[in-house]
Amino acid sequence: GYDVDWSKVDYNFPAVNFDWGSDFDDQMSNEELMKQLIKTAIDEENEETGTKLEFVKYVSANVLGVQGFLFYITFWAKDLSSPNPEPQCYQAKVRKFMGEIDVSEFRLRPTQE
Repeated sequence: GYDVDWSKVDYNFPAVNFDWGSDFDDQMSNEELMKQLIKTAIDEENEETGTKLEFVKYVSANVLGVQGFLFYITFWAKDLSSPNPEPQCYQAKVRKFMGEIDVSEFRLRPTQE
């Protein structure tokens, strides 16, 4: 999922933290890949809902090997169509397989209580 406390995982978990440095694409750096995944998720959300979200800051991502890779991404964005465009924390579940990118979930990050 999105929020994994890796310090408490003491067994071989099938997901990994994106920032641990493995190469997830042979055509671009991990930083370029993450920018592309977030941009795709934001573009789809804007098109589907009429928002004008703009990326602010990457927070974290976890990756699961599936047919391709499934990324659970947390990031900050602001909605320029809002009367109060303060940055908010969002999460997106994005799968990349070969040249295809599929966004299956986009949401505000739930409060952590």
